[in-house]
Amino acid sequence: MGNWAQRTLRQMAEKDATDADRDKIASQRRSQVNSEAPYIWDQIRGVINEEVSDLNQSRPNCLRLEPHPLVPNPTLRVASSTKAVRLNFNPTVPLISLEVSHSPRDVYTASAAPSSEHIEFDADARGVWLRVRGGDGAPMSIHETAAFLLDKLKPLPSD
Repeated sequence: MGNWAQRTLRQMAEKDATDADRDKIASQRRSQVNSEAPYIWDQIRGVINEEVSDLNQSRPNCLRLEPHPLVPNPTLRVASSTKAVRLNFNPTVPLISLEVSHSPRDVYTASAAPSSEHIEFDADARGVWLRVRGGDGAPMSIHETAAFLLDKLKPLPSD
């Protein structure tokens, strides 16, 4: 066998090994995301609850936090008197969809046409993190994600 053929076969074998390693790592990361996403969603819900409670202590009834009446766990609704945000966690993807409406009641109706964004879960060697789909791809912590979601309610009514 000639030198070119040997070199080419070696390169092909290295590429096949690299592709297999990449697929194995991707599979491990998907598994890690799928197992940790529900726990992270619960943490985000907890941070949002704390932030809403803290704000409402200084400004009573500024925001309302409600589980969706039909789907208690994967859906969370936060509303002011002028806007509402509905968060839906999809554990099979996993993904958090975010719907913002300028009418607090619209996020419950199918006829509403709210703006919609998505928060994706991803993983790397450091662990599972979140990012806005279509955004700059920058990783967000649980607290940064909660703040990003609550910022959708701004500006808040000043009474």
